[in-house]
Amino acid sequence: MNKYKRLGKNTLLVFIGNAGSKLIGLVMLPFYTSWLSVEDYGVTDIINVYVSFLVSIVSCCIAESIFIFPKGQKVEKQKQYFSSGIVFVLQAFFVSFLLFGTVDFVSSIYGFSNSFTDYLWLIYGLMAATLLQQFFQQFTRSIDKMIVYGMAGIVLTLLTAICSFILIPLKGVVGYVLSLILANLFTGVYSFFFSGSYKYCSPGSVNNEYCREMLQYSVPLIPNGVMWWLVNALNRPIMETYVGLHGIGLFAVANKFPGIIAMIFTIFVSSWQISVLEEYLRFASEDYR
Repeated sequence: MNKYKRLGKNTLLVFIGNAGSKLIGLVMLPFYTSWLSVEDYGVTDIINVYVSFLVSIVSCCIAESIFIFPKGQKVEKQKQYFSSGIVFVLQAFFVSFLLFGTVDFVSSIYGFSNSFTDYLWLIYGLMAATLLQQFFQQFTRSIDKMIVYGMAGIVLTLLTAICSFILIPLKGVVGYVLSLILANLFTGVYSFFFSGSYKYCSPGSVNNEYCREMLQYSVPLIPNGVMWWLVNALNRPIMETYVGLHGIGLFAVANKFPGIIAMIFTIFVSSWQISVLEEYLRFASEDYR
């Protein structure tokens, strides 16, 4: 297939896989604002801000590596990368669980309270569910199951909408976060089974060297992610201190619309990344022959 046609195909599939999950916040905005007060919507926004920061830090951006390293490799190597990555993710969950427990204990003793400590375990649950979903979906992309990758975005969109309609009117902010947790968990399960990723999960394939190799690539990406977070999201905790959650809620609603432009750019970059890696592997194999 012509490289430009591949780029177009990848762009379409990545758009299907990502656009729905990113646009759902905009499509559901009238419902969110009717179910939640301005302050409650501000809480949901700052929760998402904390989660987006913690996913990169806790996971060391390993979801980026699980797309790069297994691609084009033999099945045995793909098993080693995937299994090693899962073990690292589980270890990251355990360590972060201890840290969250420490924060909960200290905040309860000293009576410290803000949006982070008030919704601490919901933030942890959403962080864990989001990381698993990203990890499995990125591996699906790595093993060229692009149809499943695209469908995962549709599944995430539909489940988010369905769970929101059921849970938010009943539970408010808690229902909002629970709907995201459930949607991400079920989407991760969908990607894991329908892409056949479970075939690559083998305890005997866990290899520390492969895990170290992936981390050598992904850890340097953390500062980049942190810088983007500082540019796009650091204002939320500051706003909470000076203008309160009502101000965050108003800002979050207004910020949905310019976010569409950033979403389109991100989708194209992701598809371009796939095409570049495919071209590199093709030329590398030709040179080897």
